[in-house]
Amino acid sequence: MTTISLIVATIGRTDQVARLFDSLCLQTWRDFEVILVDQNPDDRLGPLVARYAAEMTVQHLRVQTVGASRARNAGFACAQGNMILWPDDDSWLPPDLLQKVAAWAAGHADVSGAIGILIDESGQPHTRWTPQSARPVTLMDAFTRAAEPVLFFRRGIVAALGGFDDQIGTGAQTPWGAGEGTDLCVRALRAGYQLSLEPSLTVSHARIEITPGDARQLAKAHAYARGMGAVIRKNRLPLGFVARYLATYLRALGWNALRVRWADVSYHWERLKGISEGLLGYNPY
Repeated sequence: MTTISLIVATIGRTDQVARLFDSLCLQTWRDFEVILVDQNPDDRLGPLVARYAAEMTVQHLRVQTVGASRARNAGFACAQGNMILWPDDDSWLPPDLLQKVAAWAAGHADVSGAIGILIDESGQPHTRWTPQSARPVTLMDAFTRAAEPVLFFRRGIVAALGGFDDQIGTGAQTPWGAGEGTDLCVRALRAGYQLSLEPSLTVSHARIEITPGDARQLAKAHAYARGMGAVIRKNRLPLGFVARYLATYLRALGWNALRVRWADVSYHWERLKGISEGLLGYNPY
Protein backbone atom coordinates (compact mmCIF):
# COMPACT_ATOMS: atom_id res chain seq x y z
CA MET A 1 0.00 0.00 0.00
CA THR A 2 1.10 3.51 -0.73
CA THR A 3 0.70 5.87 2.19
CA ILE A 4 0.66 9.49 1.11
CA SER A 5 1.73 12.41 3.28
CA LEU A 6 0.42 15.85 2.31
CA ILE A 7 2.50 18.62 3.90
CA VAL A 8 0.62 21.94 3.91
CA ALA A 9 2.52 25.08 4.90
CA THR A 10 0.15 27.88 5.85
CA ILE A 11 0.00 31.37 7.25
CA GLY A 12 -2.78 33.96 7.18
CA ARG A 13 -5.43 31.81 5.49
CA THR A 14 -8.47 29.98 6.81
CA ASP A 15 -11.17 29.70 4.13
CA GLN A 16 -8.66 28.49 1.55
CA VAL A 17 -7.39 25.80 3.93
CA ALA A 18 -10.98 24.67 4.46
CA ARG A 19 -11.45 24.40 0.67
CA LEU A 20 -8.32 22.25 0.42
CA PHE A 21 -9.50 20.05 3.29
CA ASP A 22 -12.93 19.70 1.66
CA SER A 23 -11.21 18.38 -1.46
CA LEU A 24 -9.23 15.91 0.66
CA CYS A 25 -12.40 14.59 2.26
CA LEU A 26 -13.61 13.64 -1.24
CA GLN A 27 -10.51 11.63 -2.15
CA THR A 28 -11.16 8.08 -3.36
CA TRP A 29 -7.78 6.99 -1.93
CA ARG A 30 -8.02 7.06 1.84
CA ASP A 31 -4.54 5.97 2.96
CA PHE A 32 -3.17 9.45 3.55
CA GLU A 33 -2.23 11.86 6.30
CA VAL A 34 -2.13 15.64 6.41
CA ILE A 35 0.57 17.56 8.23
CA LEU A 36 -0.67 21.14 8.57
CA VAL A 37 2.37 23.27 9.35
CA ASP A 38 0.84 26.35 10.96
CA GLN A 39 2.97 29.50 11.04
CA ASN A 40 0.20 31.76 12.35
CA PRO A 41 0.86 33.62 15.61
CA ASP A 42 -2.66 32.75 16.80
CA ASP A 43 -4.78 29.59 16.92
CA ARG A 44 -7.14 30.53 14.10
CA LEU A 45 -6.79 27.04 12.56
CA GLY A 46 -7.47 25.07 15.74
CA PRO A 47 -11.27 24.92 15.26
CA LEU A 48 -10.83 24.05 11.59
CA VAL A 49 -8.54 21.13 12.35
CA ALA A 50 -10.98 19.87 14.99
CA ARG A 51 -13.81 20.05 12.44
CA TYR A 52 -12.02 17.74 10.00
CA ALA A 53 -10.44 15.37 12.52
CA ALA A 54 -13.18 12.77 12.09
CA GLU A 55 -12.81 12.79 8.30
CA MET A 56 -9.06 12.26 7.95
CA THR A 57 -5.78 12.07 9.81
CA VAL A 58 -4.55 15.61 10.45
CA GLN A 59 -1.46 16.52 12.45
CA HIS A 60 -1.56 20.19 13.44
CA LEU A 61 2.06 21.28 13.73
CA ARG A 62 2.54 24.76 15.21
CA VAL A 63 5.95 26.31 14.41
CA GLN A 64 7.60 29.58 15.30
CA THR A 65 9.72 29.88 12.16
CA VAL A 66 8.52 31.56 8.96
CA GLY A 67 9.03 30.58 5.34
CA ALA A 68 7.39 27.94 3.18
CA SER A 69 10.58 25.88 2.79
CA ARG A 70 11.21 25.79 6.54
CA ALA A 71 7.60 24.78 7.14
CA ARG A 72 7.73 21.98 4.56
CA ASN A 73 10.96 20.65 6.03
CA ALA A 74 9.44 20.69 9.52
CA GLY A 75 6.43 18.81 8.19
CA PHE A 76 8.61 16.22 6.46
CA ALA A 77 10.31 15.41 9.76
CA CYS A 78 6.89 14.30 11.05
CA ALA A 79 5.62 12.59 7.90
CA GLN A 80 5.06 8.82 7.76
CA GLY A 81 4.11 8.39 4.11
CA ASN A 82 6.23 6.87 1.37
CA MET A 83 4.94 9.44 -1.14
CA ILE A 84 5.24 13.13 -0.26
CA LEU A 85 3.05 15.94 -1.64
CA TRP A 86 3.14 19.67 -0.86
CA PRO A 87 -0.21 21.25 -1.81
CA ASP A 88 -0.40 25.01 -1.33
CA ASP A 89 -2.88 26.13 1.31
CA ASP A 90 -4.92 27.82 -1.45
CA SER A 91 -4.88 24.88 -3.87
CA TRP A 92 -7.41 22.05 -4.09
CA LEU A 93 -7.30 18.49 -5.40
CA PRO A 94 -9.50 16.56 -7.85
CA PRO A 95 -11.23 13.63 -6.04
CA ASP A 96 -9.14 10.99 -7.80
CA LEU A 97 -5.73 12.63 -7.50
CA LEU A 98 -4.40 10.55 -4.60
CA GLN A 99 -5.72 7.39 -6.27
CA LYS A 100 -3.72 8.32 -9.37
CA VAL A 101 -0.61 9.13 -7.32
CA ALA A 102 -0.79 5.76 -5.57
CA ALA A 103 -1.22 3.96 -8.92
CA TRP A 104 1.67 5.91 -10.41
CA ALA A 105 3.93 5.05 -7.48
CA ALA A 106 3.09 1.36 -7.75
CA GLY A 107 3.66 1.27 -11.50
CA HIS A 108 6.89 3.29 -11.68
CA ALA A 109 9.18 1.77 -9.09
CA ASP A 110 12.28 2.97 -10.96
CA VAL A 111 11.19 6.64 -10.98
CA SER A 112 11.89 8.82 -7.94
CA GLY A 113 9.27 11.50 -8.45
CA ALA A 114 6.90 13.27 -10.78
CA ILE A 115 5.84 16.74 -11.81
CA GLY A 116 2.14 17.15 -12.52
CA ILE A 117 0.16 19.93 -14.15
CA LEU A 118 -1.27 22.99 -12.41
CA ILE A 119 -4.77 23.82 -13.67
CA ASP A 120 -7.12 26.74 -13.05
CA GLU A 121 -10.75 26.83 -11.94
CA SER A 122 -11.95 25.91 -15.43
CA GLY A 123 -9.58 22.97 -15.73
CA GLN A 124 -7.17 24.69 -18.12
CA PRO A 125 -3.39 24.32 -17.60
CA HIS A 126 -1.49 27.33 -16.30
CA THR A 127 1.28 26.83 -18.87
CA ARG A 128 1.15 26.56 -22.64
CA TRP A 129 2.10 23.49 -24.64
CA THR A 130 1.09 20.94 -22.05
CA PRO A 131 2.27 17.48 -23.13
CA GLN A 132 -0.37 14.85 -23.82
CA SER A 133 1.66 11.91 -22.49
CA ALA A 134 4.25 11.25 -19.82
CA ARG A 135 7.94 11.84 -20.51
CA PRO A 136 11.18 12.35 -18.55
CA VAL A 137 11.58 15.72 -16.84
CA THR A 138 14.13 18.11 -18.33
CA LEU A 139 15.94 21.04 -16.74
CA MET A 140 13.58 23.40 -18.59
CA ASP A 141 10.60 21.53 -17.11
CA ALA A 142 12.05 22.14 -13.65
CA PHE A 143 12.03 25.89 -14.35
CA THR A 144 8.69 26.14 -16.16
CA ARG A 145 6.49 23.46 -14.53
CA ALA A 146 7.84 22.56 -11.08
CA ALA A 147 5.30 24.38 -8.91
CA GLU A 148 5.41 22.93 -5.42
CA PRO A 149 1.74 21.75 -5.39
CA VAL A 150 2.39 19.48 -8.39
CA LEU A 151 5.52 17.78 -7.07
CA PHE A 152 5.07 14.12 -6.11
CA PHE A 153 8.26 12.66 -4.62
CA ARG A 154 9.12 9.38 -2.96
CA ARG A 155 10.15 9.75 0.65
CA GLY A 156 13.67 8.46 0.01
CA ILE A 157 14.59 11.13 -2.53
CA VAL A 158 13.38 13.94 -0.26
CA ALA A 159 15.52 12.59 2.57
CA ALA A 160 18.54 12.08 0.30
CA LEU A 161 18.33 15.64 -1.02
CA GLY A 162 17.88 17.14 2.45
CA GLY A 163 14.48 18.63 1.63
CA PHE A 164 14.01 22.21 0.49
CA ASP A 165 16.66 24.91 0.69
CA ASP A 166 15.22 27.10 3.44
CA GLN A 167 17.05 30.17 2.11
CA ILE A 168 14.97 30.09 -1.08
CA GLY A 169 11.22 30.56 -1.47
CA THR A 170 8.19 32.39 -0.17
CA GLY A 171 8.77 33.91 3.26
CA ALA A 172 12.43 32.90 3.39
CA GLN A 173 13.39 36.47 4.42
CA THR A 174 16.11 36.52 1.77
CA PRO A 175 16.08 38.19 -1.66
CA TRP A 176 15.26 34.84 -3.27
CA GLY A 177 11.46 34.86 -3.15
CA ALA A 178 10.61 31.68 -5.06
CA GLY A 179 12.12 28.68 -6.81
CA GLU A 180 12.36 26.18 -3.97
CA GLY A 181 10.51 23.50 -5.94
CA THR A 182 12.63 24.17 -9.00
CA ASP A 183 15.77 23.89 -6.89
CA LEU A 184 14.62 20.55 -5.45
CA CYS A 185 14.00 19.17 -8.95
CA VAL A 186 17.29 20.50 -10.33
CA ARG A 187 19.23 18.92 -7.48
CA ALA A 188 17.40 15.64 -8.06
CA LEU A 189 18.19 15.62 -11.78
CA ARG A 190 21.83 16.54 -11.26
CA ALA A 191 22.17 13.79 -8.65
CA GLY A 192 21.00 11.25 -11.24
CA TYR A 193 17.45 10.67 -10.03
CA GLN A 194 14.79 10.04 -12.66
CA LEU A 195 11.72 12.27 -12.63
CA SER A 196 8.67 12.01 -14.88
CA LEU A 197 6.36 14.69 -16.23
CA GLU A 198 2.85 13.31 -15.70
CA PRO A 199 0.00 15.25 -17.36
CA SER A 200 -2.62 13.04 -15.70
CA LEU A 201 -1.67 14.30 -12.21
CA THR A 202 -3.39 17.67 -11.87
CA VAL A 203 -3.86 20.08 -8.96
CA SER A 204 -6.14 23.13 -9.05
CA HIS A 205 -4.93 26.62 -8.22
CA ALA A 206 -6.23 30.04 -9.23
CA ARG A 207 -4.41 31.48 -12.22
CA ILE A 208 -2.43 34.72 -11.87
CA GLU A 209 -4.25 37.45 -13.78
CA ILE A 210 -1.91 40.25 -14.80
CA THR A 211 -3.43 43.59 -13.74
CA PRO A 212 -2.33 46.85 -15.42
CA GLY A 213 -0.52 49.17 -13.04
CA ASP A 214 -0.51 46.76 -10.09
CA ALA A 215 2.75 47.71 -8.36
CA ARG A 216 2.41 45.00 -5.74
CA GLN A 217 1.99 42.32 -8.39
CA LEU A 218 5.03 43.57 -10.28
CA ALA A 219 7.13 43.62 -7.10
CA LYS A 220 6.08 40.05 -6.33
CA ALA A 221 6.95 38.91 -9.87
CA HIS A 222 10.36 40.57 -9.50
CA ALA A 223 11.08 38.91 -6.14
CA TYR A 224 9.94 35.50 -7.33
CA ALA A 225 12.12 35.77 -10.43
CA ARG A 226 15.17 36.65 -8.32
CA GLY A 227 14.70 33.24 -6.71
CA MET A 228 14.76 31.52 -10.09
CA GLY A 229 17.97 33.33 -10.98
CA ALA A 230 19.44 32.26 -7.65
CA VAL A 231 18.60 28.62 -8.40
CA ILE A 232 20.51 28.87 -11.69
CA ARG A 233 23.56 30.40 -9.96
CA LYS A 234 23.44 28.05 -6.99
CA ASN A 235 23.38 24.95 -9.19
CA ARG A 236 25.92 26.32 -11.68
CA LEU A 237 23.80 25.48 -14.68
CA PRO A 238 25.38 25.62 -18.15
CA LEU A 239 25.46 28.91 -20.05
CA GLY A 240 23.56 27.31 -22.93
CA PHE A 241 20.64 26.53 -20.63
CA VAL A 242 20.73 30.01 -19.11
CA ALA A 243 20.55 31.55 -22.58
CA ARG A 244 17.57 29.36 -23.55
CA TYR A 245 15.74 30.19 -20.33
CA LEU A 246 16.28 33.94 -20.68
CA ALA A 247 15.17 33.68 -24.30
CA THR A 248 11.72 32.51 -23.17
CA TYR A 249 11.21 35.86 -21.43
CA LEU A 250 12.62 37.83 -24.34
CA ARG A 251 10.15 36.07 -26.64
CA ALA A 252 7.32 36.84 -24.22
CA LEU A 253 8.34 40.51 -24.16
CA GLY A 254 8.40 40.70 -27.95
CA TRP A 255 5.14 38.80 -28.46
CA ASN A 256 3.22 40.91 -25.97
CA ALA A 257 4.68 44.13 -27.37
CA LEU A 258 3.46 43.12 -30.83
CA ARG A 259 -0.01 42.58 -29.38
CA VAL A 260 0.18 45.93 -27.53
CA ARG A 261 -0.34 44.20 -24.18
CA TRP A 262 1.72 46.58 -22.09
CA ALA A 263 0.71 45.13 -18.72
CA ASP A 264 2.12 41.77 -19.81
CA VAL A 265 5.25 43.47 -21.14
CA SER A 266 5.79 45.15 -17.75
CA TYR A 267 5.22 41.87 -15.93
CA HIS A 268 7.72 39.89 -18.03
CA TRP A 269 10.23 42.75 -17.89
CA GLU A 270 10.15 42.59 -14.09
CA ARG A 271 10.62 38.84 -14.30
CA LEU A 272 13.61 39.23 -16.60
CA LYS A 273 15.19 41.85 -14.34
CA GLY A 274 14.64 39.67 -11.29
CA ILE A 275 16.22 36.60 -12.90
CA SER A 276 19.24 38.68 -13.86
CA GLU A 277 19.59 39.99 -10.30
CA GLY A 278 19.43 36.47 -8.92
CA LEU A 279 22.01 35.27 -11.41
CA LEU A 280 24.43 38.06 -10.52
CA GLY A 281 23.68 38.49 -6.84
CA TYR A 282 23.06 35.04 -5.34
CA ASN A 283 25.36 33.96 -2.56
CA PRO A 284 24.76 31.22 0.00
CA TYR A 285 23.86 32.47 3.47
